[in-house]
Parts: sequence; structure tokens; C-alpha cells
Amino acid sequence: MPIIKNEIGAEIRQRLNDISDLKTISQNAEEVSQIAKQDSYQALSKSDVTQKQLDEAIKSGNQPAETQQARVNGVTGESYDLLYKRLDTDFLDNLSRNEENAGKIGILDKLGNIARSIADKLFDRGLNVYDFGAVADGNSHPLSERYSTLSDAQSVYPFADSLDMEIDYCAIQKTINTLLETIKVRNKFTYACKVVFPSGDYVVGDNTINSKPYIKLTTSGFSVITANTTGTVLRISCDSNEPAFYKEMWNRGNIISGMEVGFVIRNLNKSAPGSRAIDIGNDETTDVDVSRYTISQVGITGFETALYLRNTNHYLGSFNHLHLEGNTWAIATEGTQSTRNSGENFRFRDCVFAITDAVFRHQTDAFDVTFTKCSFDFIQDVLQLYKGYSTIRFDTCYFEKVDQSLINSLATSQSIQGRGNVVIFENCVAYIYRKKHVKGEFLSVVIDGLELRYVGSQISDDPESMIFGDEKNNSYRVSKVLFTRDYDQLISNKINMLRYGDFESSSAGSSLFNGAIYGFQLSGINQDVTVAEVSSERSYAGSRSLKFVGTTGCYIGVESTEKVKATAFQEFVYGFKLAFNSTTQVNLATRIDAYDVNGVKISSTDSYQPSKVANTTYTWGYTSHIKRFIAPAGTDYIKIYFQISNFSGTVYVDDVMLNRIN
Repeated sequence: MPIIKNEIGAEIRQRLNDISDLKTISQNAEEVSQIAKQDSYQALSKSDVTQKQLDEAIKSGNQPAETQQARVNGVTGESYDLLYKRLDTDFLDNLSRNEENAGKIGILDKLGNIARSIADKLFDRGLNVYDFGAVADGNSHPLSERYSTLSDAQSVYPFADSLDMEIDYCAIQKTINTLLETIKVRNKFTYACKVVFPSGDYVVGDNTINSKPYIKLTTSGFSVITANTTGTVLRISCDSNEPAFYKEMWNRGNIISGMEVGFVIRNLNKSAPGSRAIDIGNDETTDVDVSRYTISQVGITGFETALYLRNTNHYLGSFNHLHLEGNTWAIATEGTQSTRNSGENFRFRDCVFAITDAVFRHQTDAFDVTFTKCSFDFIQDVLQLYKGYSTIRFDTCYFEKVDQSLINSLATSQSIQGRGNVVIFENCVAYIYRKKHVKGEFLSVVIDGLELRYVGSQISDDPESMIFGDEKNNSYRVSKVLFTRDYDQLISNKINMLRYGDFESSSAGSSLFNGAIYGFQLSGINQDVTVAEVSSERSYAGSRSLKFVGTTGCYIGVESTEKVKATAFQEFVYGFKLAFNSTTQVNLATRIDAYDVNGVKISSTDSYQPSKVANTTYTWGYTSHIKRFIAPAGTDYIKIYFQISNFSGTVYVDDVMLNRIN
């Protein structure tokens, strides 16, 4: 290597020497590292040997039986030679499952930033009657199925007084009691007040469930409470020692709710005297008010009284979407005492009342009740009123098949205590048969919009005479009464199926005697009828009518010559206008005949008609009874017939109508 003599060469020589020294140091460090590595391997080997020696010592040692049993996984049955191995495996498995479950649950922080127990979270959702022992399979399950002695049953259900009590009833009552005790012990509404009924049929026998208006009974499915009782199924009331803030806060809202599915209360002891589904209200004036509550989506059937309203400290109740069917009385008020701080603004909305003797059996005084958009079907009396000072309003309601009365006032001059009852109908529809819809006295009836749909009913041109009776001590104010459907069809020439029923197509003087009247012919007559012809002397509508002149003992029968096409099960109504000047009563008969395709008569209506009393005023009116007829099987066409007899004077007939109503 050439000798570097200058200063730069000296510096280079020094750096080369430093590199040589670093190489020497690196070689020394590598030797030390190899020695440390060997020592580490030797230590690890010794550790493994020690662990094996320890494991062997544990295996061969005298261990407790419990430790040996713990080496076996009780779930999988897998056996381990050492306990710590099983624990390590279980830990890793649980860790994996926890991570998987956490992914399914999601991020709990989204539910809030305060950690609370699962029990508290579930309590907030209400108490479930299943958790207190309910079976709800629709069968009887007495306490004796679970408990051999009454004391055993009372350890769970302290209020039980017999092993014959139904388990479902006890479970429901204990759920309610648990909430009541929670509230009263704390003297505040810290927790939810909701009792949850999952889907099921809860058998309660003849026991009474006692609850408060701040306990909310609700369903999470379709729930049925089945009773077999002459008493009350559900009693809701207050006493004088209710928790603080009750009136201001906790009596508002749904106290019974079927949610979107339904809550049904039924009684197997059908309409048993004294039976009530829901009895709500107080007994004493010192009791805290029951008010500002709602009951919704509940069905009730099989009771004498479906809903019983007491008249002490009870007001502002709202009832929505109830279906009360097959009860003697759908609603009844208490009648044993006068109303005390009660009766203000009870409201029924979108409810159905069906198959009952009376929808509202009102035995007390001073109640204000409104029915809105409700339906009344197959009813004897809608209202039965026993006292006074009440106002009942029907707004946009529908009445069908009311057999007796819309209003049946059974009040007396003594019971009304100075003022009768006010009943108001606004924008209602009545599809009913009966002529007189109001009975009794001490009534003020207001009608502001009533559509009457009559079939087979007595008809009058005077709306009030079709609605009200002749009782005194009543007042009426009527506006916007509309006759539609069958009545409207009956009086409308535009849709009359008889082309010649108005006699306008025949000339004046045309006679039945010579067959000159379009659409009609004689079917019988005696010599006492001297005139049977078209006349222009009088007419109900248009310019002509059919005129008869006769004496006492006369009769004349007329039938249509038109074959009005008809088919089986079509429904028809038939009638005509009548005016007369007769010193004797006028006897009437009307009939509809059905014929088959061969012209053979196969069916007829009866021909009865109430007689018309003597009248000399020529007042036009409908025949007293509109003939109604359903064509039988095999019908091809129909014809009409009428007979007028025993009149002494002149009779005019006009607007003979036959119309199909389906």
C-alpha cells in the first residue's frame, strides 16, 4: 500500500485505524450475543423442564375431588389433564363469544351516557303479568295446581283466600299490587305504572281485579280476559289516600288500551244479572277524583252491563274504539244516589254498539255525554233515560235496526227534579224500520241534520210525525231532515220502473172499463163503482191522476199490464199517492206478484193495508204501508196490484211507484 505523506493522508490513515477498531468491537459483541442466546435457550429449556416436572407433580399428587371434576367442561364434556388448561381454553372461548355478542348488541352508548341495570330498564317498560305467574292459555288453572296449602299460595299471593282462585287472576292482581306498593312506598311516581298483557286468554273466574286510574293496563298482542261471573271483572276507583301529584299528572292518558291489536273482556255467564265488565268511579265524596282518562280499543261481550259509570267525583272520561256487543246494557250509570261532582263531558268516539237492549241506560242526573262517529246496530233502545238535567249529543252517528226507540224517556215529573233531558242529533243517518223514534216525556229534542233511510216502514209527508210520538211535555226543533235511498227511490218518477204510473200518457176521460188506460187494467170490480178513469181534476204531480167514484160496499181491483223484468233475490218497494173525499173509511190492499218465465205466478206479498179514516179534504198522502218484496228463486218478471174498497165518495190515485232497491 503506498505511503501517504501529506496531511490528508494522515487523516485517512486515522479513519482506517478507527474502522479496524470498530470491526474488532463488533466481533466481540457478536460473541457476547451468542453466549446470551445460548444462556436464554438453556433457561427456557430449564423452564419447560420445570413446568413439566410441576405438571407431573400435580397430576401424580393427591388432589381434591372438586379440583379433578373441574378439569372437565360441563357443557362440552371435554376433559383436560390440568385445570389451568381448561380455564385458559374457556377464557379464550368466552372472549370470542363476547366479541361476537357485542357486535350483535351494537354500541350501547347510543342509548345514553349513564349505565343502568337491566332490571331498571325493563321496569321502565312496565311489568309483565307472565312474570308474576300468568298462564293465559284459555283454561282454568286454580292455585291448587301449584300450591298444596293456602298458606303456600299466600306466600306468593298474599290476597288469596282460596285455592280455587284462578292463577291468571292472582298474577294480574299481584302485578298491579306490586306497582301500587312501589308507588306508595316511595310516595312518588318514580317508575312506570304500566301492566303489560302479552297475547293470551286470561281466565279470571268470578274474581274482581282492583286497579287505579294511574295504573295503565295495556296489551302487547291480542289479549282476552275470560270471566264466569255475576259480579265485576275490573273495578277502577280511587280512595282518599292517593299518592301526591295524582290529579295534576297521573290520571291523564290511557288507563286501558288494546294498542293496535285488541283487548277483549268476555263473560261465559251470558248477561248474568249483576255482571259488569268495567266498573269505574268512586263511592265516597272524600275519594280523590277519577278524571281525565282514556279507555281505548277494548271489546266487551256477555255482561249485563259492559261499562258502569259511577256518579261520585267522576268526570272527563274519553272512550275510543270500543266494541260493546251482546250485553244487556252497553253503558249504565249509577242510580242509587244523586250525582256528586260528576258527569262532565264523557265522550265516546268511533265506537260500535250492537245487540243490546239499551246502549245507554242513564239512571242518574246531570251527565253530559257525546257520541261521535259511533255505530248502533240491532238495538232495542238507544237511550233509556230515568232522571233529568242531562244532555246527550249524537254527532255523525249511524243507526241501523233500532227495533224500539232512539229515545225512550222513562223519567217522571218527580225524577227529573225540575228539568228534563236534552238530546241532540247532528248529521246522523238512521236506517231503521220503526215510525215513532221518540217515546216518553220531559225531553227537548234537537235535530240538525238527520238522513232517514226507510224500508218497509210507515211513511208520512210530515217528518216530525215520522220521528216523534204524541207525548206532551216535550219540545222539538227540527231542521235538515232528509229522506234518502228507499224513500227517495219510491217518490222519484225519474227511476220509477212503471212507465205509466203517473197516468200522464193517458188522455183525460180514458177509462178502465174499456181498457183505454196505458199500463193498467181491471182485475175486479162491483156495480157500486161508477167511475174509473183518468182525470185532470186533481194530481199530486203533473196534470192527471186515476179517479174512482163509488158508494159504501164498493170495491175495485187494478193491476199493472207491464211485465217488469226481475231476477231472483232482487228487492223492490211499491206504493202510491192517495187523496179522497169519503164519508166512510177507505180500505186498501196492495200486492207484488212474481212470475216465472212461463208466466206462472210463483209468489206474492201479503195484501194487508191499514184502512184510511174518513176524510173530506182531498189531502194527498202515501199509502200507509210501503210494500217491500224480495223476488224468489225462478223469478222472471213482476207485476203490481192494488184494491180500493168501501169508500163513499171520490178517490184519486197518482204516482204509482215500483222501484228496485238493490
